[in-house]
Amino acid sequence: MPNFNAVNDPRLGTMDRDVICVTCRGMTDSCPGHFGHIVLNAPVYHAGMLGFILKFLKSVCFNCSKILAPRGQD
Repeated sequence: MPNFNAVNDPRLGTMDRDVICVTCRGMTDSCPGHFGHIVLNAPVYHAGMLGFILKFLKSVCFNCSKILAPRGQD
């Protein structure tokens, strides 16, 4: 069951064939989906970005915040 102000808010569009979109009154074949945002109670990390974030954090010094990269030969 879709819940308002939740992840499956019916105002953002429908993915269920039996449910009509609240915003445009379209079905799954005619509703393009709608933009929106949801305020969460706690921070949530994007699972697809965790590898990038870990690589970035490992490339910066924890104490002085300098980049941990070897200097090139001149």
